Amino acid sequence: MELSVQQTDDHLFVTWTDQTWTTGETVYQLIQYTVSTSAEYVIEGYNKYINLSVTPCSTVGLLLRVNDTNGIPHISKPTMVKISAPVPSAPTELVVENSVPISGQLVRWNRPEVASYECSLRYELLSWDDSNSTNEKSVVLNETNYEAKLLAWNTRYFYQVRALAGEEQIPGPYSEIISLSTGEIPNVDVSFLDIEATNQSILVTWALPRRGDNGVTGYRITYIDRQKEVTARVPDYQTWYRIAPLNACSHYTVLLTSYAYATVTSPATKMIQTKPTTAPTRTVIVETNSTCGTIYLRWEPADSNEYVTAYSVQAKLVSDRFQMTTGTIMNNIMIQDLICDEQYTVTVSARNACGESLGSTPVNLYAADQAPAAEPTAFVAVSSTTSINVTWTDTQPTRVGLSYLVTLDELQSVASDPLHIEQTTYSEKELVFDRLPSCTEFETTVTAINHFGKSATIRRFIGTSAPVPGVPTTFQVNRINETSYNLTWDHVQSSSSRCNVSYRICATDLTQVWSCIQQTTEDYMVVTDLMENQVYVFKVKALAGWPHVEGDFSEEVRIRSKRSSTLTLESPWSYVIILVLMCTITVTALIGLIFGRRFIPPISQPITEVESKFSAAVNETTKVDNVMMNHINTLPNSTHVAGTHD
Repeated sequence: MELSVQQTDDHLFVTWTDQTWTTGETVYQLIQYTVSTSAEYVIEGYNKYINLSVTPCSTVGLLLRVNDTNGIPHISKPTMVKISAPVPSAPTELVVENSVPISGQLVRWNRPEVASYECSLRYELLSWDDSNSTNEKSVVLNETNYEAKLLAWNTRYFYQVRALAGEEQIPGPYSEIISLSTGEIPNVDVSFLDIEATNQSILVTWALPRRGDNGVTGYRITYIDRQKEVTARVPDYQTWYRIAPLNACSHYTVLLTSYAYATVTSPATKMIQTKPTTAPTRTVIVETNSTCGTIYLRWEPADSNEYVTAYSVQAKLVSDRFQMTTGTIMNNIMIQDLICDEQYTVTVSARNACGESLGSTPVNLYAADQAPAAEPTAFVAVSSTTSINVTWTDTQPTRVGLSYLVTLDELQSVASDPLHIEQTTYSEKELVFDRLPSCTEFETTVTAINHFGKSATIRRFIGTSAPVPGVPTTFQVNRINETSYNLTWDHVQSSSSRCNVSYRICATDLTQVWSCIQQTTEDYMVVTDLMENQVYVFKVKALAGWPHVEGDFSEEVRIRSKRSSTLTLESPWSYVIILVLMCTITVTALIGLIFGRRFIPPISQPITEVESKFSAAVNETTKVDNVMMNHINTLPNSTHVAGTHD
């Protein structure tokens, strides 16, 4: 996202472009901040603009945030805007008066009204005299007064002033024009000699003697430094002389001699140093800001009497000896072409003709976007029996102080001290928690943290799995009756006390179709209602944890159910056949008693017909039972009873 800013008076019209797919329900969050304040604005819908009220001559930072339709946050680069100053009004109440000590005039005026006290004001003063209106002079001032020194006698001077607002020096309208004439040539004795130095000149002033005294007709000025001596004649009746150009921060000896005809008086002598007299005072940094690869600095401007010619700015890498030095004549600078996300130690010093000041108090700054860490995405957790591996991805606004706090907490623990682990990673986006208990549920979280803040925490729930259980051994079968058997095996011990072990029993009747008929936590099982004279095959395997981790099957065991030696009474037809047989035998016996022995077969002879009928009835009963048992065995599961040892 890119921000576009237009300023109108004390308002900023902010627009932006958004390449993420948005809807009418999209919410933008615009953050406006200065050195001491901040404000947040929410813009809804398809609107991609906002009109902000701002303070003139201030520096405003803008940052835009938005979540796309997938909930992923997007943050624009910080935009720094320097608010321009409004056009100032004209200064008022200009006053001018003559001043004998400076051989000139004093000009004063009132400060105009401004929209904000954040805006500094300077003043441009124009002056000219009535002898030559084209000889206009301009001077820029910080104060609301001006000393026009060493003016010509008996001359009218004109003045006009206007205000210059802000760092851009935006000019306002000129004030009204005022004027005043200087006085006549004074007739005073030469009783004093005064000299005043600037950074490149020396002004020498004195008083005129009474006319005719000692026949003084003129003066001569001489100045001496370490390398040369220069003498100049002063025009008649002139009580001042400016020696220029001179070297700043240098010592000079000034001599004033008067002469009458061929006689020269003893010189009046004074020594002076041109300004500045010392190196500048230490600079104080008052404002800093940074983005990726740039650092902005602003410091208090030096006093005008220090005659600062330039500022030296040094940015040194904290992690290296590399140092960048640049200069400026302003009291602010934007240092560019720095290494993004690297930390720099920044100092500022001032320089004048006398030397360089001490560096400012060092400030450590990152050439980085000052935004909190973004939330990690694609957070994935994968577990094994004793470890959990977590991975994630992210897109961070800055790598400064970036780290990831990863935690692991045991859930629903029966222990008095549940497991809690915290680990911090830096460049790695992967972490492995090992030596964990099996069959345990955990909550794992990750939080991104950088030098400017931290992200929201994302979390996942995952459990460690059970180790593969062993194979049940000593699988045995004990017969209970013809159709019931007890299956037993050795208990499988889990390698972790937290993993419960159960067993799954599967069977087949040699049709090669296996059916898992029962699952139990015991190490034995009773199977009943097996079909007579039938071969069955059984096998068992152990299950550990949940979800189940299955082990291998045990060896197979075979069972052949035995044929019953007695007539089974489980079929309803059995009772009918027995009743018919009993009735037949009874009727036969009665007929034999009634009609004599000729109807009763001899005892020594076999009862062939009766035995044949009984055998047929038994076979019929067995056939019916077999048909019903086959029907039962075709069901998915036979009827089984699992119990415990007595």
